Amino acid sequence: MPKSKAGRARLLHRDPRAGSAEYLLDNGLKLIVCPRHHAPVVTVMTWYRAGSRDERPNEFGAAHFVEHMMFKGTRGLPKGAIDRMTQWQGGHNNAFTSHDHTSYLFELSAQHWPLALEIEASRMRDCLFAPKEVASERSVIIEEFSRYQEQPWPYLVERVERALYPRHPYGRPVVGELATLKAMRRDDLLGFYRRYYVPEHAFVVVAGDVREEDVVAETVRRLGPLAGKGGRREEYPVVLPEGGERLTLARPVQAARLALGYRTCRVGDPDDYVLD
Repeated sequence: MPKSKAGRARLLHRDPRAGSAEYLLDNGLKLIVCPRHHAPVVTVMTWYRAGSRDERPNEFGAAHFVEHMMFKGTRGLPKGAIDRMTQWQGGHNNAFTSHDHTSYLFELSAQHWPLALEIEASRMRDCLFAPKEVASERSVIIEEFSRYQEQPWPYLVERVERALYPRHPYGRPVVGELATLKAMRRDDLLGFYRRYYVPEHAFVVVAGDVREEDVVAETVRRLGPLAGKGGRREEYPVVLPEGGERLTLARPVQAARLALGYRTCRVGDPDDYVLD
């Protein structure tokens, strides 16, 4: 991803009750700062609008695959460096993929939290997707797919989601489809990465023992120079079947399990908060 001038951060919204502020950088990245001084720790999360719903037919499983590859080396950080750097500072990192987004988490002491921005700047710009690492991680993900198929709960939830959304990406498992995972090429992963791992699809949330002005300055300095035009997210109309549906699945397990799923409203609708 090319670099540009660092630019500025413009205040979009301040919530005095929540003690948070939202900024927009010139390159399109959004920053949410939540100072909390109860303990000398900071959580930094980077969220990308890039989930399984954004995959093309040849990419089923790419969002989750890319998440794995984000730990496998960049031009400035060799394989294993992200975990070592985090652990050397006594911190913790993790990541997860959903239908709608992919998120990367760091928990660090208050004096070391900018390390998370340093790592995310490198990952957003310079992931390598080395062919050897792609092949190795493919085996890991296929094994993960097989475990989900063998375990009663993930298997049941997958079947319920397929029934809830029969003609929508929400009906596909986030981990992907076996045939597509086996056929996934490095270029497929790079294509997904370049479409969505850009500032305009990213939110950075910093919460903990920080000063707001320091977070804004550090984010502009480290992530502000990143540039790049992302792809447009597709909108998929939800065509829901009439009435309910009942599934009965027979598996060789000793305890019966029941899952109930309800089609409700869109995320962000007023009713969404009531349901939460």
